[in-house]
Amino acid sequence: MRFYFIFLLVLFVSCQEEEEETITPLLPNAYGDGMYIVTDFGIHYLDYKDSAALVQTQIFNSVNSSNLINPKNISFIDGKGFILSDRLSIVDINTFNLENEITGFSNPVFCNKISFNRLLVADKGSSTVRVVDLDLFDIVSNIETGDSTKPAFIMSTYTKAYVLNGGRVPAMFKDSTMIAIEHKDQLVPTSIILDVVNLGDNPSSGMIQGDLLILCRGVFNPLNPLSNTESSLYKVFPNNLNVFYSRDLTSIYNADNLIYNYYNNRYYFTADGGIYGMSEDGTGITQIITSESDVLVRNEEKYNNTDTTQVYANMFYINDINNPSNIYKYNMSLSQFVDTIVVPGKVVDIKFKD
Repeated sequence: MRFYFIFLLVLFVSCQEEEEETITPLLPNAYGDGMYIVTDFGIHYLDYKDSAALVQTQIFNSVNSSNLINPKNISFIDGKGFILSDRLSIVDINTFNLENEITGFSNPVFCNKISFNRLLVADKGSSTVRVVDLDLFDIVSNIETGDSTKPAFIMSTYTKAYVLNGGRVPAMFKDSTMIAIEHKDQLVPTSIILDVVNLGDNPSSGMIQGDLLILCRGVFNPLNPLSNTESSLYKVFPNNLNVFYSRDLTSIYNADNLIYNYYNNRYYFTADGGIYGMSEDGTGITQIITSESDVLVRNEEKYNNTDTTQVYANMFYINDINNPSNIYKYNMSLSQFVDTIVVPGKVVDIKFKD
């Protein structure tokens, strides 16, 4: 009887140990709102609202015990983080735990969600837009953008998407088109190309504000300046795809990263020589920052304008091509730099989640 009792006790304890070993600990909600910095080393996080906070480095690697290969950017969609590297990785934004991975890309560089829970991914390496079903977590169709067009940027509405084919490197090899794609209903896992619009050389970035405002880099080759073309700005009606106006940006080359400042109704962009501002029609160009950058992000933040009061202002965050691990914070209201953030690796993208 005693041996039987001991046997049962040992069996009970061993079962408990086996059950305890299979329990997965909960991950802490260490991230969420904040600043996310993508470098060639990985993804780093900063709680920018806490002036005493330090940069937390390599958060994807820390949480998931794996490295990202050639990370390019991060987007926030429906409470998730979408990371483009050699694949599409989807993480919980609060814990950064990897939830899904989708492979089958050549060189994915940009993504944008469309209707019916689908994601369009610009696959520059194959001149293709991949259609990803976020219910199946798989590529369900491919849209060819043309031979060697190198799609690099996507804008979308609920029914249409607009793909800029301007991802040629070096810039002397150019494309100058935008394709418009209609989203089909959920019963048909494909989309169709509506039209092709000719723009300036190497369209690089844009935005939808009623109409499409598109910035084109032009061609810039220091070794062959006679082949250079200036950057340009195009306004296109989204419904009929007619070009409303176009304007060459005098003496501006390599324009990219178009953003909008609601406070002064001005548009800003990176280009050869620094950061520039302009009106919506491309006039009134002024240089505001002389640092050479290819990343430009705007974020609205509070700052102390006196010892006792705080006000909101637009902060620009830019990288430094000559010091690739540095990020500079520029207060637009004060017209001055107010902080420097240093991270491991070369900065390639900055995003804010609020």
